[in-house]
Amino acid sequence: MFDAVGRKRCLVVLFDDLKADPAGQYARVLDFLGLENDGRKDFAPHRPRHGYRYGWVQRAVMRPPIITGAVLASYKVDPEAELVVKPKGKLLAGIGRGIRAARTQVLKWNSVTPAPSSLAKDVRREICNVLSHDVAELSGLIGRDLGHWLDGEALEIASAA
Repeated sequence: MFDAVGRKRCLVVLFDDLKADPAGQYARVLDFLGLENDGRKDFAPHRPRHGYRYGWVQRAVMRPPIITGAVLASYKVDPEAELVVKPKGKLLAGIGRGIRAARTQVLKWNSVTPAPSSLAKDVRREICNVLSHDVAELSGLIGRDLGHWLDGEALEIASAA
């Protein structure tokens, strides 16, 4: 890309930098594009990772039996027509609302932030070895040491080769 359009027309933004300073990188991109900074300060993740305490609770709440799902939706199932119809009574609708509220609370309680996933050391080592030349080349192109992507070891070997 540098050769095709010139270095001055390219902006390299690394995910590491974006994660460390989202507001600063946002301002940097706007500046590069010649746009006015709107002063945005909220860069919270929109879809953070989700995990749960107990798998069986999650399955029971998220995939209840059909008849239970009908009650949760405040509807009832007509077994002959296989249609879902609205209940006529306020009582059933109220029970459905109560069950949905309880379901929401159970989902909140069962929700946890999952532990970060990690690769086995031998798999990580192999990935580092395969990508070491590419990471070294990118480091040279953008003028930044990216050895931390390869645990610091493989980059030195690739640079010396």
